Amino acid sequence: NNDICDFVNGSWSPANPMSNIWSSSYKAIQICNQYLAEFQGLTFDELKLNDDYRAQMFRYTNSFKEARFLRAYFYFNLVRAYGDVPYFTEMVTTDQVNSLTRTPAQEIFNAIIAECDKLSTELPADYTKLGLDGIAPAENGRVTCYAALALKARAALYAASPLFNPENNKDLWRRAAEANKEVIETCTANGFKLSKYSELWGPNNWSNNEMIFVRRYNGNISTLEEYNFPMGVPGGNSGNCPTQNMVDAYEMKATGKMWNETGSGYDASNPYAGRDPRFDMTIVKNGDTKWPSKNANPIETFYGGLNAEPLSGATPTGYYLKKYLDSAIDLSANSTTKTSRHSWITYRLGEFYLNYAEAIFQYTGSADNAGEFGMTACDSSGASDSSSTGSDAATDDTATDDGSEDANVTEGSSDDENTLTVWTWDPNFNIYAIEKAAEIYAKDHPGFKVDVSEIKSDDIETRLTTAVSAGDLSTLPDIFLMQDNSFQKYATNYPDI
Repeated sequence: NNDICDFVNGSWSPANPMSNIWSSSYKAIQICNQYLAEFQGLTFDELKLNDDYRAQMFRYTNSFKEARFLRAYFYFNLVRAYGDVPYFTEMVTTDQVNSLTRTPAQEIFNAIIAECDKLSTELPADYTKLGLDGIAPAENGRVTCYAALALKARAALYAASPLFNPENNKDLWRRAAEANKEVIETCTANGFKLSKYSELWGPNNWSNNEMIFVRRYNGNISTLEEYNFPMGVPGGNSGNCPTQNMVDAYEMKATGKMWNETGSGYDASNPYAGRDPRFDMTIVKNGDTKWPSKNANPIETFYGGLNAEPLSGATPTGYYLKKYLDSAIDLSANSTTKTSRHSWITYRLGEFYLNYAEAIFQYTGSADNAGEFGMTACDSSGASDSSSTGSDAATDDTATDDGSEDANVTEGSSDDENTLTVWTWDPNFNIYAIEKAAEIYAKDHPGFKVDVSEIKSDDIETRLTTAVSAGDLSTLPDIFLMQDNSFQKYATNYPDI
């Protein structure tokens, strides 16, 4: 991968970035600004007698709210990666662009939060329940009030973090706590719930009850499978091959220890037995059968095997990628199942439990105060209602900061919907905070538990770098913490984690 090579050999620079967040985000913002400025106020009088006129007009007027959401979303991506950036909400010319100055990050966060506050009362909650305003079939992949609340909550947490709040203004932590609790209570009151690791991808993951907002690729595709199915399987091109370091990062399920720790339970004669169940859902190893589903032969990654060197392009590590891939896809010449739907998760419920726990802890000094805050909830019509509950803490899904370190979370939850995996250090502070948050959450969710591995900060960074270099984040836990002085580097280098 050229981007990874550039990073490793030091060629990555402002002139040769690994991502195009700056240019793609500002391009999208300009499109949103133009749409909002030039296309509102139309009445389409010539269509008034059409049976679906009312529904299509609702769709038209709602699209401007969606454009405002997208503009806020792209500004969040920019400020997260770059801090202070130029901020404008009207069309600008080339000459104007060249004279723009940077707007302070906190001002942009405030603008995002204010916009999402408005949108959470304006956007529908469910596009399948619009009555006469709905079209058939319902476009249930569009932006909802829940997505607006999610963007608001994520922005509020970043605004409170040490990266953007070096003075540790407690009011920002309180705002973050309230915003994230708002997501939890509103979503859970309207049918959202945490899900299993194995259900977070696949052709139907978009309909999972944990999903708040996902990006569906246009049409059915097989790009991921073409790149990552094993060599030796029809249509496979090897692609991202997990490394041995990645495999070694999966702890033993029974003990929670790494394979090489004393008393871990590791058996050298059966090295993959007893690992974190996510291992088998993420990585293809020698001897695996039915991968992909139509493959009649066991995977052979030993030298000279069906899927191994010296076969050109075969895995150099002995492993292939499984996570995110649809096993049902068959790329052979006569196949009738060569593509399927793929959807990328932007927001899911799990993230906001963790965000809320972190904000509460930073604001009050204890996760025991998690039931303190009230909130506003959007009902099934997209209107807003006032309600208070005692929702609590502790799950996953985005890069965040906390008071002495920053919580980064992978794009997956643990294999068991009741178990959360965490990497951190310092039993007297970090581990204590996670476990207290888990206790609060478990009061209303019997059987919930947290699996905390005590790992040095430097080792966490090494494992993160290894995972990113290999192009597979599935080896990471649900949550890992990071020192403040490292967070900005990793947030900038890997903004999409």
